[in-house]
Amino acid sequence: RCAVCQTGRHCLQKRLLQRSQHGVNPQCFDPLPWETYFDKRDFARVERTDCSGSFCYYVKETRPEDAANAAHNDMPASPGGISAPPVQSPPLVFLLHGGGFSGLSWAAMSASLVGKVVCRCVSFDIRGHGDSVFDEKSPEDDGRHNDMDFSLDALTNDAASVLNCLLESSDFSAHPPSGVSAQLVVIDVVEGSAMEALSSMRGYLASRPSRFPSLQAAIQWCYRSGTVHNLDSARVSFPGHLKLVDPTQPYYTWRIDLSSTESHWSGWFHGMSRKFLEVPAAKMLLLAGVDRLDRELTVGQMQGKFQMQLLHRSGHAVHEDHPEHVAEVLASFLVRHKLARALADFHPAPPGC
Repeated sequence: RCAVCQTGRHCLQKRLLQRSQHGVNPQCFDPLPWETYFDKRDFARVERTDCSGSFCYYVKETRPEDAANAAHNDMPASPGGISAPPVQSPPLVFLLHGGGFSGLSWAAMSASLVGKVVCRCVSFDIRGHGDSVFDEKSPEDDGRHNDMDFSLDALTNDAASVLNCLLESSDFSAHPPSGVSAQLVVIDVVEGSAMEALSSMRGYLASRPSRFPSLQAAIQWCYRSGTVHNLDSARVSFPGHLKLVDPTQPYYTWRIDLSSTESHWSGWFHGMSRKFLEVPAAKMLLLAGVDRLDRELTVGQMQGKFQMQLLHRSGHAVHEDHPEHVAEVLASFLVRHKLARALADFHPAPPGC
């Protein structure tokens, strides 16, 4: 019998103990603090008629000494031989996470990206997720401060409010954008396949454990269930999915009950492909498989309306499974469109699947 858990002799704990005794380090499922990847954690105060609360956000930016030594953009000139001047201020890479995740989902990718190009990455916890909190409702509250309103309009307004709050702060005003220029990158979300998957979402949510005895157990489930394929990513990001229910009897459960947002699911994705194609900016779609393309995006891709990049052998959380590869693709995209300067040891890759 196992001396660790007093159960059968083939239990997981015994196998890990045997591996460590023979000099093989077992996989570590201890959580990693946000400081491992980000430089700063703060809160953006938002006051709207329909929203009153504080949104947690994380910042990672290129080190000043690296930015000072950055090579100028040396990508080939655009057709016609005209090459845009290099960007004088670092671009802001504003990152949005999916339902159930948190801003920590972008930790590993952000740390890699700022080591390739001069930029500043910001990711925030959307309402009801991570450490973002709404104000306590007063008895006179007329229902407008609803932190469970996950409609597309509410989420869009939140993102715009947080972005405006950041751009107006003293930390960010020191680096004003040089002109109005933007790009849009969507990662593994396609209207057609997303709408088809909604029918199975209820079953998936019901199949997950309802609670975890520790963060280590939760991270272990996240990694071994294939929710996130990269253990280091899981160690920093998955604690953001959870909350401690009772400190006296410690166990963790989901930070948000995603099934309670079901009435909004179809609204998140309906018309998404059309809206993506209509955005007047350079666009890129990162997918885990070409089978995820719907008809509208297939036609748009054939017409050259956006760049498509495939990252094979990845799950849905592409940026967590392969943070280094995603960072390389994003960095090359930024440099190619003259929005960022490459660091001296980074060589942008040409576009391609």
